[in-house]
Amino acid sequence: MKRKFVIGLTGGIGSGKSTALALFRKRGIPGISSDALARDCLRRGSATYQRVVRVFGKPILGVNKEVDRATLARIVFGNLKKRRALERIVHPCVIRGLKRFIARHSGLVVLDIPLLFEAHLERLVDFIVTVSCRPEQQLQRVRERHGWSRAQITERLKAQWPLSRKAQKSDVVLDNSGSPARFSKQISQHVETLRSH
Repeated sequence: MKRKFVIGLTGGIGSGKSTALALFRKRGIPGISSDALARDCLRRGSATYQRVVRVFGKPILGVNKEVDRATLARIVFGNLKKRRALERIVHPCVIRGLKRFIARHSGLVVLDIPLLFEAHLERLVDFIVTVSCRPEQQLQRVRERHGWSRAQITERLKAQWPLSRKAQKSDVVLDNSGSPARFSKQISQHVETLRSH
């Protein structure tokens, strides 16, 4: 496939987006994470870093003067006004990174964008894949990975659309409720279908 075809990969925290992105890459499809781009945007010295520090103050900085993402998260989650302020600063930088990545590749390309719908980024992609799982699995995975309390998890989930709503607006839903082998097989099947078009 030489024609560019951009897959938007989304889901909720703990649903398995990062695993899906890795599996797409394993099958030779270039992919990038918007979360990784956001981390790059916040690196010390960048224009985005400087704007974030001006708005949220030096208490968000660690001993190395880099943005302490955990501290920043505590400030913005649970405070819609502050979260929106952060998104207005960081999202344009992330979108520029996504567009640069798309421009560098042909054929199938995967963009892992957790807030694809919430940030109205559907226009960047040709096809939307949502990674879903059962709600209790999602909570368990987030708790095991981050050690957050139920209240902390709830705050982050409130910042995202429910998986069921994302699924309704997607072209394909990958069910990550079962075994890793079953999840991998689903991705292989969809990759074959997309490559044949």
